[in-house]
Amino acid sequence: MKITLEQLATISVLTGLSVVIFVMLIPDVLGGVQEARTGMAYSDVRSLQDKFAGEAPREPTELEQRDPWGNAYVVQAEDDGGVRVTAAGPNGVFDSTAAGSDDIWSDMPTSPLGPFHTQRRWGWVRAFSVGFGAWIAFMAAYFWSERTARKHPGC
Repeated sequence: MKITLEQLATISVLTGLSVVIFVMLIPDVLGGVQEARTGMAYSDVRSLQDKFAGEAPREPTELEQRDPWGNAYVVQAEDDGGVRVTAAGPNGVFDSTAAGSDDIWSDMPTSPLGPFHTQRRWGWVRAFSVGFGAWIAFMAAYFWSERTARKHPGC
């Protein structure tokens, strides 16, 4: 089967549409800024925890040092002798006991960056899947219409 210039142009346009769909679904670049700020805050609270080890105040005390969102870090001695340093996170509110809290604290059981990594990974999977799926659908529809046109000329 020979491909005409018109068919090649149509295939190129349909492929271009698939690429546009893919690009529109690429994970958010600004999410990377939030991820970087969260990583910096997590690094800071861990460093401050080491700095205040054994000499933290009993009551929550705001530090002069600010988190990446412009909020003061808070340091406090724990009952077990440890130190907890907390950043209020992007919303600027200390609500570490609330569900869905965005606070970052020095003794978190896991890194706060995990959700960013998961979201970005699934964002790429979605972009590739939908973009490639659109390309397959476009090509199938196009070649089906070409085949139908050859079988039934004039339709």
